[in-house]
Amino acid sequence: MGFKPLGVGDYLQAGDAMTCIAWDGRNIAADRQSTYCGTRITCTKLFKIDGFRYAATSGNRDDGLLLIEWYKAGSVVADWPKFQEQENFTNLIVVEYGQLFYYSQQPIKIKCEDKFFAMGSGRDFALGAMDFGANAIQAVEIANKYSTGCGLGVDHFDVLGGHET
Repeated sequence: MGFKPLGVGDYLQAGDAMTCIAWDGRNIAADRQSTYCGTRITCTKLFKIDGFRYAATSGNRDDGLLLIEWYKAGSVVADWPKFQEQENFTNLIVVEYGQLFYYSQQPIKIKCEDKFFAMGSGRDFALGAMDFGANAIQAVEIANKYSTGCGLGVDHFDVLGGHET
């Protein structure tokens, strides 16, 4: 048995690579860091689909953008991308009319039933921050401070008030 170097997938659970997305029941927030060949680069992970729907991704960047296009095209089960069947899949998080849902490896929309939610490599920091009273935006800022897998700012939407930055 030969030497096998560890890859990113050996350290992180699928869908957790380099991200922090947080939800507090009103705000959806995401960090702006992506990593390419060991270099931190700024990217957008959170998008406004229309006046009542928002989408974010955690995992492989290009797979995430394709998942958002699948969602925008009507979420047709038969059109679910085959790349989601691999071990290192990407999560799609959507907010529809003030309610958070997510998709993982199957085209099944899973409803978040908790008061707050976080996903990605910074989720533990974000969940702890929200449990102690931080909103989703503050939670991602805290995760950005302590997790090496997220950073470079925060995008967010106030889905009940319509504000964004």
